[in-house]
Amino acid sequence: MVRRVLIAALVVLVCGCAVGNGPRFSPELQQSFAREDMRRMDTENLSLYYPAHRKAQTERIAAQLELCFEELNAKAVRGGPFKRVPIFLPEVEFNNAYVSFAPGNDPHVLLPTSLTSGAFAGFGFTPSMLAVGCHEMVHWVHMTRVHGLFGGLNLLFGAWFTPQRGLDSWVFEGIATYYESQLVDDVGRHGSPLWENVLLAGMYDGRLDGGRLSVFDREVSNGGHYLVGSHFVAYLVERYGEEKLWQLLDLQGRSWLWPVGVTTRFWSVYGKGLPGLFEDFANEMRREHPPRERALSQERERWLGRNAQLEVSPSGRWATYVSGLDARAAIEVYEASGERVLRRELPDVLPGRTVVAGSSVDALRLSDDGQMLYALLRHQGMDAPRSSLIRLEVESGELEVVRDEVMGISGDLLGEDAYLLARADGDQVVFERVDLKGQKDRELFRLDPGAFVAHMRVSPDGQKVALTLMEDERWRVGIVDVESGELTRALGTGEAHSPVYDAYWVDASTLWVSAAYGERVDIFEVPLDGEAVRLTQAPYIAQSARPGANGDLRFLNREGWGWALDRVDAQALERARTSGVAGLGGALAWEDAAGAPEVRGYRELEPALIQSDEPYSAFDGLFVPRLRVPIFQLGAVNALLPEAQRQDLPPVNGRLGLSMSGRDALGFHNWELRGAYDVVNDWFVGSASYVNTQLAPLTWSIYVGSERQVYGEQIDPNSTDLLRVEQLDEQVSLQLQRSFYDTPVALMFSGLRHHIDREGEPRDERQLVGPRLATRYAAGRSTSYGGTQWLFGLSGEGGYYGEALGSDLDLGDVRAQLELHAPLPLSKRHRLRFSARYRQLLGVDPSEGVLRVGGFGGVIPFFASPTAEDALPADDRLPPQVAFVETLRGFEGVTLTGSRAAIGDLNYRYPLIVDQGAISGPLFLPSAFFSQINLEAFASAAMLDDGNLHSAAGASVDAEFALWILPMTLRYQYARWLTDGGRNTHYVGLGIGGDL
Repeated sequence: MVRRVLIAALVVLVCGCAVGNGPRFSPELQQSFAREDMRRMDTENLSLYYPAHRKAQTERIAAQLELCFEELNAKAVRGGPFKRVPIFLPEVEFNNAYVSFAPGNDPHVLLPTSLTSGAFAGFGFTPSMLAVGCHEMVHWVHMTRVHGLFGGLNLLFGAWFTPQRGLDSWVFEGIATYYESQLVDDVGRHGSPLWENVLLAGMYDGRLDGGRLSVFDREVSNGGHYLVGSHFVAYLVERYGEEKLWQLLDLQGRSWLWPVGVTTRFWSVYGKGLPGLFEDFANEMRREHPPRERALSQERERWLGRNAQLEVSPSGRWATYVSGLDARAAIEVYEASGERVLRRELPDVLPGRTVVAGSSVDALRLSDDGQMLYALLRHQGMDAPRSSLIRLEVESGELEVVRDEVMGISGDLLGEDAYLLARADGDQVVFERVDLKGQKDRELFRLDPGAFVAHMRVSPDGQKVALTLMEDERWRVGIVDVESGELTRALGTGEAHSPVYDAYWVDASTLWVSAAYGERVDIFEVPLDGEAVRLTQAPYIAQSARPGANGDLRFLNREGWGWALDRVDAQALERARTSGVAGLGGALAWEDAAGAPEVRGYRELEPALIQSDEPYSAFDGLFVPRLRVPIFQLGAVNALLPEAQRQDLPPVNGRLGLSMSGRDALGFHNWELRGAYDVVNDWFVGSASYVNTQLAPLTWSIYVGSERQVYGEQIDPNSTDLLRVEQLDEQVSLQLQRSFYDTPVALMFSGLRHHIDREGEPRDERQLVGPRLATRYAAGRSTSYGGTQWLFGLSGEGGYYGEALGSDLDLGDVRAQLELHAPLPLSKRHRLRFSARYRQLLGVDPSEGVLRVGGFGGVIPFFASPTAEDALPADDRLPPQVAFVETLRGFEGVTLTGSRAAIGDLNYRYPLIVDQGAISGPLFLPSAFFSQINLEAFASAAMLDDGNLHSAAGASVDAEFALWILPMTLRYQYARWLTDGGRNTHYVGLGIGGDL
């Protein structure tokens, strides 16, 4: 076979990466920007892109973020390179915020106008966009401190990289979480007894080592990089001083070998490497916080899960929403006796779903008779995330959406006919009466901006609602008139980071609440006209107090990295009541009813000076090349020839050019241009692409480009004589894509032309032109340890490349796949996977072998025995960019050919969980984390055109691990062919980026 002597090219892309072009934001964010009347507001240090009707809220955000930015800038060793911070405020139920620093996409901050998730109240964080914005501002100041080599490269070629990326996620999130309560006084997770006790309860459950900081650790609640990271950062600040933290960030920002040597940079600043520093921190935590035990009066009923909610009906029925490391998310309903009467797992799997991917639940409420359960459900809508008010019939398990897209925060039943809903409208909370029997909904009242709520409970008479009122640093239980919205009473301690929350009406005159008590959070009984009494002596956190059978108190007790259902019996409760005041010295008390209770909202801030405020223009930054990459390429003959025979050969390619990309600020118009001139061969190559998101969630794009090169080809394997070969590739494509719920649909029309000119031979020209349509439905349920356990997947795609359109082949391509996952009995971790695929190429003869079955797919093989054959030989009639390939497990090293194939795979997996990591490797190596070992057994079979069966069975061992932030899987596989001569095969390979 003729062996091609390829080009050995020295390509110096001074920017270090290729220019890319694509949407700036995810589809739901682009859709928000496209549908809203957007404006741009400039202050001294900020550029805020916001919906016009959110002007007042944007001014409040600007005032706080200006203060945070200036304070952080004062802490940094040196200033940043950007004049203003771009901040984007989408109107979507995103429940997330982030800072992005990526090639060709200028650094920016994204803050949604509203947050609805109950998770914020769960870890002691007031869900204010002012506080969240300051968290993100820490990220901005941290990530943009780039100096030295990469600072110069960013200045010359556009912002594309920050050496700060060499730090692990715990540094980013630990610093930002620590500074939440430093920048906005006492607002934020760090310092909250909820946040601290989550760590203290879990740190004795297993180990407390550097692996707990890893983003890949699945056991730590709320993410170890946030929870453990913030406490570790606080330790470094308290022990060594704040200045050293910023010295470290400055040192990292000017490092050349940014992903390695991180621990040596810690050593140079702190005098110790990362392992020693974390060991000191862990020892201090254990010394200052010995483990705590339950009081004798507190009895554990059962373990619930890593995440849990609790609700009780007057009928005695009780309900939970639970999920865990080995437990799929589900709503469960029990009789008073403990007998389970309903388990409804979420999300739905089969087509026709009511509950779509990404679901979570808040505000469980059982009707008085226990027959109906209401909840706020957050899941994926057709175009964007949404929250829905749902009703679940306990006896039948039938789930109904009562109201959709409600932006729901919390709620409770108002008798049998109505529901009191608190929804987000920017930074205001709106209370509405939802008509459960019809459609006569009405707005009741609004709170002042900056007053957020959670844990709503309507009083027995339906006239009042008790709720958690969160205003910056103040967490109180407020009692509000349902019709007028007047705050009639408020219960608090008067201290910052001393939350009082999660009230429950025991009767018309008494509440059970959770409140900070010393270093713990306990449950108190508070009469409306009396003093508070402590009912529990929980080791860490007691919350969600509910009445149990026989006058007992049932509640969620923090245990390890999750929640247990605990109880205090009626006799112990009576002893607590007769023992008198709780010992808070009156700190937990009702505020003066004569006028002290008020909804304050945000603290007053000095307004930011607004320099301009104008309607958004699609020309904002559109023609500014955000990334500018010079192209220099020198191509010479490959080193297959002996040095003596190639040293005098001249270059065959010499290319000079420039690659640029840009977009407007909101990412409606995205463009890329590349052009290069080959000074050796006197020709020009280039490309242009454009991506448009104005119709988001529909995105359309177009690409036109050409690539041309020269290489030498040996005349025969034993000859040193070279044949000059010129290759020209031209491509044009038009693509439309959007998702419906979580189901993507893509339509593409493309044309490829491939030219080969060999000296003394006719031109070899191949062309493929035609449309292609693809879609994929996949819905499943998973656990952290077991992975995807239930799954229904169905995908289809087809293309037509006709001679009438200009193709060299009259070719049709049809592909369909069914994939099923199911859990198995006896263990919560193993699962069975079945996949069936069918692929057919229409218009080609099977003997032509256009369809290839085999190959390693996404695995990089290191070793194969027998030696792998050329699994994907080129087809002489197709452009080299095109191949029609299906993998077949067990046949990785060979290629079966034909025009159609039916393929089936059966796979059993059992994961052995490891979850151990190191904060850094030896010497200068980065962090590492070993997640699990997967034991798999499989069988596979394929039938091609000739009707012969090709089958194999075998087993594999996969090691899933991560180095730095890169997940990898190392696989050893043994297979035996059950047909085709019964060959035994082995291979070792590596997959990058996740599961194989």
